[in-house]
Formats: sequence, C-alpha cells, structure tokens
Amino acid sequence: MQDLLPASGPVFSYHRPTAVLSPYIAYYSVQHWFGTFASPRFLPDLGGSLIISLGASGGQSVVWGPFTLVTTTGPQVRGLCARCFVEFRPGGLARLLYGDASELRDTKTPLEQINAGLAHALQEQLYRYNSGSGGGLAGLMQGLNDCMLQQLRPQGGPQAQAWQILRSLQSCNTGQSAAGFAGMVHYSQRQVSRQLNALCGVAPKEYLRIKRVKQAAEQLRNTGAALEPLALQLRYYDTAHFVRDFQRILGVSPAQYRQNMSAFYNEKLDCL
Repeated sequence: MQDLLPASGPVFSYHRPTAVLSPYIAYYSVQHWFGTFASPRFLPDLGGSLIISLGASGGQSVVWGPFTLVTTTGPQVRGLCARCFVEFRPGGLARLLYGDASELRDTKTPLEQINAGLAHALQEQLYRYNSGSGGGLAGLMQGLNDCMLQQLRPQGGPQAQAWQILRSLQSCNTGQSAAGFAGMVHYSQRQVSRQLNALCGVAPKEYLRIKRVKQAAEQLRNTGAALEPLALQLRYYDTAHFVRDFQRILGVSPAQYRQNMSAFYNEKLDCL
C-alpha cells in the first residue's frame, strides 16, 4: 500500500491520510494483534486522537483530547476484535471534530456525545473491514478519509488567525518566553493564549514546556546524554528546573524514566 508508513509492524500498521487532511491528521493506525499485553503509558499528546473499537458487545469510539500529562488506555473493550486510531496533529481536533480543544483537554469523551453521525459512520467502516466486506486495509483507509473529509468545513477568521500563531509557535525554540513569543507574532499575550487554547488546548508557555520535555524524553531514550548538558541543550536555566519540569509532566524523574523506558509507548512517528 502506498500510504503505509515505515514504522508499521506485526501489531500495528501506520497509514498516511489523504493529502488534504495531512495538516490535521498525522496518521491512521490499525491494530492487527489482540493478545494480552501491558497497557503502556503515553507521553503528553497535544494533538489528541480518536480510537474506534469493535468488541463482543458492539463498537465504541472515544475522543482523547489534548493530554498535558501521561495517560494510559484504561479498561480494554471486552472481546476486542478490531481497532483503529486517528492520530491528530496539534490543532487537528479543533479543525475536524470540536471547535474548542480546551474543553476536551485531559479528557476521554465518547464520540457519540460530540458527533453521533460520525461515530456511526466510523463504526460502520470498522465493521465492514472486520467482516471482510470493506475492501481490506485499502478500503478502511478510504473509508476513514471519506469520513474525516466530510468534517472539513471552511474556517472563519479567528481560527485561521490561530493557525498562523500555531505555525509560528512550532518553529520557535522551546526556551522562548510567552511575552517574547507574543511580541514575535505581534499580538497581546491574552490574544495568543485565547487563540491557542481554543485550537490546541493549551497556552504557548505550556505547549513549549511539553514539547521540550518530550524532546528530553527522546534524547534520554536514544542517547546516553548526561542530565546537565541535556538541560543546557534544551535551554533550561539549570538541571534542577529541568528535573522539576520533567517530573511534573511525566510523573517520574529523568533517571526513573531512563530505568523504565519500556513502560512508556515509544512513539516512532513525528506528530508535532
């Protein structure tokens, strides 16, 4: 399949969305193995996601809002036999599902409470895939794209303005202050905070703090970097500030994270 991403494996396959949706959706994933395994801890994710599941008692679709702390999948669907995920980029949730992402921050909400029609359409796509009547993986990807494309509406001035602010935020260094960033984009701090909260669930300061901690987690996972030079590289004032931020967001110290990395989901795809 042309949309298959290289991180795919025997348990999950990862698929690109259609090009029109790529600014808002990082990827789709499909679960192919349903044996017993420990639920990992997920690092904060400011994009949010949509989990569509089919089990012995029927289907369910759950919207994960932007998460600012570590979370887990929670109770498993009984008799799980099919599951797929829509992984949003920051801002994608507000663009496609719900206009104010701050109201979904750190929540897991049944999609039926937000958009019952979309919940039904997505469940139908997963049911057809699982029953063998939906054209396999290619058919499921086409169905997911069709469902999400129907959610794409013309955006008004405020949201377009918020997207410009978000793009500027994504390109600036993680040590930037809130006041410095507001000056850079020529808006007041209050305007910037209001726009970003609606679009991706957090203000600029929290966005950059989470991004910086996730960069630190990636460095700890992939290198043997000592904490002091890593803190300086990530523009912290000192190692103590770095450790405090890391522990507040991930719930463990950098040393504890390094000792128990297998407990955390290893995100191989760039969602930011």
